[in-house]
Amino acid sequence: MLAEFVITFRETLEAALIVGIALAFLARTKNTHLNVHVYLGVAAGIVASVAAGVLLFSFFGGLEGTLEQLFEGTLMLVAAVAIFTMILWMLSQRHFAKQIENEMHLRIEKKYAIGIALFIFISVFREGLETVIFLASALLQGTGGILLSWAGGIGGIGAAVALGFLLFETSLRVDLKHFFTAANLFLALFGAGILAHSAHEFQEAGILPSQSPLWSTKGLLDQSSTEGSFLRMMFGYADEPTSLEAFAYLSYIALFGAAYFAISNRKEAEGEKAKNASQK
Repeated sequence: MLAEFVITFRETLEAALIVGIALAFLARTKNTHLNVHVYLGVAAGIVASVAAGVLLFSFFGGLEGTLEQLFEGTLMLVAAVAIFTMILWMLSQRHFAKQIENEMHLRIEKKYAIGIALFIFISVFREGLETVIFLASALLQGTGGILLSWAGGIGGIGAAVALGFLLFETSLRVDLKHFFTAANLFLALFGAGILAHSAHEFQEAGILPSQSPLWSTKGLLDQSSTEGSFLRMMFGYADEPTSLEAFAYLSYIALFGAAYFAISNRKEAEGEKAKNASQK
């Protein structure tokens, strides 16, 4: 439930910020007559995201045996890669709001109103599609049940929409940097867990070689217990991991950490360079 809440809250909030920045830019530039194109883009993005979710889960429900294991393994592999690239892409953006405003300005200048709707649609659908893939991976990895997963997902969406509304319609000021940092670190651990689970599914399907457990903590904390299933969903805990699963998990963390700090250091150096240049 908590994993679904964090996933939907983060992804929905990012989409809400994009839409809010776009609407604020239109209001500031006295182009509010174009708001309808933003709303059309949002509506189309939501519909497309829901359709993608229905297709994914209906397709998954019809699989059995090796095909099911292959599908689960592939879906989790895609989700792990998507999480990795999404977080690092977001981290590399230094002027997120400015980039959105530039996209809006370009379309207004060219009198390409439908382009505004298309830009918002792509932005919302991208976040929605990521949400669908991440939620499907969380559901496959956890044992909390459909109802709890739905409750967490809907709660995250509702909370993000409410916060987005408060940020743009009131004088509320929230430092979102720390939230996104914490959410991204959680998602990195989540991504490592589903990559390890992907390796497990490929081993079950015979794509990767079968192995004996590297160690066992089943006597200490069974992954099927309440606490164990929670840790499995959140961080990929396995009470009897194989060496391939452990390698996948640790490699993901190591690669993510190296890339994360490299981008952070580069942004810090660029910021110092820009600061020094402005002082001359």
